[in-house]
Amino acid sequence: MGVLEDCLEFLTMAGQGKVVLRTGSAAAPLDAGLTSLIETTVTSGDVSVFLPMDQAGAAGLRAYLRGLVDKGVDAVVALIDPGATTLVTDPEKLLAVQRDLGVALHAPVDAVAPGLLPEDRLFPVGVNGLKASADAVPASYRLLPEGQAVQRAALSDLKTSQVPASIERLRGWLTGSPARAGSWPGDHSAVAAVHHALYDTLPGGEVDKLLSSPRPVSLGTLQELLRGRLASLDPGTVWSEFSAGRAAAALIHGWPDGDANPRAFWLVRDPGDGRMYWADPLAHGELLPADLDGAHDERAAILERQKSTALLVDASGNPYVPTAGTAVEAVPLVSMHARPHGQSLLVGAWPQAARSTIRKQILDVVFGFDSPVIAVDVRRGQPLDGRSTMDGELKAALNESLKRATGAPVVVATEYNDDLMWLVRNQYGGATVVPSTGNLGGLEGWDVHGQGLPERYSVLSADVLVHAGRQASRTAVVPAPQVLREFIASPSWPEAEQYFRANRAELLTPESITAVRALVDQYHARASTLGPDGRAHEDHPFFVPDRALPAFGVLLEVASRTANDPRTEPVTPNDPSLLADRVPYTALADESLFFGYLSNRPVPGSAGGFQDGLLWLRQLIGAMFAEPITGVGPAAVVDTLAAKGELEGERAARNPGSPEFFRAHATVAAALLQTIDPVRWGGSVSPHAQITAIDCLTGEDRVAWHYIIKQEVQPIVPPPTQNELRLLIEDIATCY
Repeated sequence: MGVLEDCLEFLTMAGQGKVVLRTGSAAAPLDAGLTSLIETTVTSGDVSVFLPMDQAGAAGLRAYLRGLVDKGVDAVVALIDPGATTLVTDPEKLLAVQRDLGVALHAPVDAVAPGLLPEDRLFPVGVNGLKASADAVPASYRLLPEGQAVQRAALSDLKTSQVPASIERLRGWLTGSPARAGSWPGDHSAVAAVHHALYDTLPGGEVDKLLSSPRPVSLGTLQELLRGRLASLDPGTVWSEFSAGRAAAALIHGWPDGDANPRAFWLVRDPGDGRMYWADPLAHGELLPADLDGAHDERAAILERQKSTALLVDASGNPYVPTAGTAVEAVPLVSMHARPHGQSLLVGAWPQAARSTIRKQILDVVFGFDSPVIAVDVRRGQPLDGRSTMDGELKAALNESLKRATGAPVVVATEYNDDLMWLVRNQYGGATVVPSTGNLGGLEGWDVHGQGLPERYSVLSADVLVHAGRQASRTAVVPAPQVLREFIASPSWPEAEQYFRANRAELLTPESITAVRALVDQYHARASTLGPDGRAHEDHPFFVPDRALPAFGVLLEVASRTANDPRTEPVTPNDPSLLADRVPYTALADESLFFGYLSNRPVPGSAGGFQDGLLWLRQLIGAMFAEPITGVGPAAVVDTLAAKGELEGERAARNPGSPEFFRAHATVAAALLQTIDPVRWGGSVSPHAQITAIDCLTGEDRVAWHYIIKQEVQPIVPPPTQNELRLLIEDIATCY
């Protein structure tokens, strides 16, 4: 089966506000029967997605539909029986698909006989697509998701409550109205209801309108209802606004550790006794006492995270923005996550409002120490096989700080953490200093962990840090010039290229080239070192791959090799279409080819950034298969593909749980090499297994690989390999 007919989905416009999910070529005309069905079906909402029943489980569909809802689009799915070209009316099928997708479904009148579908989830639709009047016969119905229906019922109950607006009304409503949601809420009606419970109405006066509409309350709609905007606020600012009495409540939005779906909840203050509580109606049916310390409170930890936002509300229920004079000034960051403290770095939250004895001791001693130390305010992740782990964002921050250390690092942490201890000792050869606490949590001393058994000290002091430094100094350190360290610390690939252009001569000195080779070799040596359990460090769950460092080595090696070679020319895409015929390579490629791919350099005439990336991908793969001319070897290409999007600023800009498309491209390239030359590039995992293990690429990605292989690879490989390539194309084309 050809790639364009195998599990490629196309959303095709089929009328105003109507699209149909299709397989096969997007250019094929719609079936006349299907066209008629879509035209005559009365639906509601902004967009109606006509979905063949056999495509209801298509990869990426659920994420796509939920993404529409999250953006405030009122999307409704109409299920089609592809065999009969009719709408699906079987109630069980409708309910089953909705449980999976989590969005509103179009329910034909035939499916709404009494008792077949839950009446509290049915919204009558008139011939104009709006809510049918009470005396009119509905043209169809909308089947609301269960979570949305429960939230609307809870809000309706609150509206009719006779209890005056207060924290007591909120407490009682939470207890009596279980508006629980799954990992993806889909609707924030219950979150809006918290404000209504406290202040009797929403600033926009929209409660009645909200209850009479089937449109989900997206995060954007919630902010419109509140007449305010979520903004990045330092946690210290949020707490200080409450302490000063200016804030009475705050809407918080952010991602829990390891969760791809963000959460929205409230921080509220009891005006009677000043106590702080979390109101999280989508997760808990009660007010939860709020602890300012993210080490002990999961919601406080969410507030501390980099991409979390908050909206402050005053005692009258009106949103406001804290003035510059009241906001807590955040210390400038050294990297995306670390900030200076004396000669050392602080990684983590270090909340001003929760200065424990342990935190105070660390801050005081580290600040006065005359050598660099990394101090970590630990936040725990989910336990792994009985071992403690770090919050993912905190671990990324610590890892970036460890990479920047000029010597074997000394890390002082607020608590013992297996993940942290392993990372510092095994991946970076450093030493750690952690508090030792008794069964009741009391501080008993400080332990230095380096080579050999841990050593106990009664108090934390500069002498303890000196001793930890001696432990760490036993690890060999690669000397590297500062210009190289700054290059490797670039926050994004466009900035890395800019830095390279400005410091090219210094970066290409023999000292820099030797140092970058040594750094890459050291990384690979540590990754392949066997631990006590007999497995390589890189196979350990606490290991953090450095996907960018080898690419920095590639860039400098290529630039150094081609700097004075007269055969060198910039190799760039010469056509903005992926379908263009292959153009023979005639020149030695310099570093601009690699930077072009890594930084998504614009290609004249292309359709935009996403297309630019695919064009550079094709150029890089094509150059690899012309290695005798271009000098672009497979190992350099694999390292480069693995590094795209991996620099600290690029990772920080992404939402948690975002698909790893760039990593998927690197996997496809590795599978392609193994298919063509299994002797040289073969491994324990087959190309088929590699492809099926990655997230399903987008349709555009898969089409791009189809043409990359067709135009750049198939013409130059021997006939016996052609069939293997066809199988690989089918694997790439198939949705898993």
